[in-house]
Amino acid sequence: MASSGAPGAVSRTSVPASQRGSRVNPRVIVVGSSRLSERAIEEYHYVRRDLRNIAILMAVMAVILVAAVVVFSALGIGKTA
Repeated sequence: MASSGAPGAVSRTSVPASQRGSRVNPRVIVVGSSRLSERAIEEYHYVRRDLRNIAILMAVMAVILVAAVVVFSALGIGKTA
């Protein structure tokens, strides 16, 4: 079987352009071009996870602070005479 071109090359002429998948990054269409590298874009979900974890920790700390104020007030701890 004879083959033209480089070994392992795929001919794209057999499939019409309308049926091929698009290689355009959908993020570029939605939000415009980005200055982030491809690797940074792939790892960006870690930033969202970190921000979510920070928000959860802040909420937990706020609940602990409110609970401490209620307990200290009920026990009379920290009141000045």
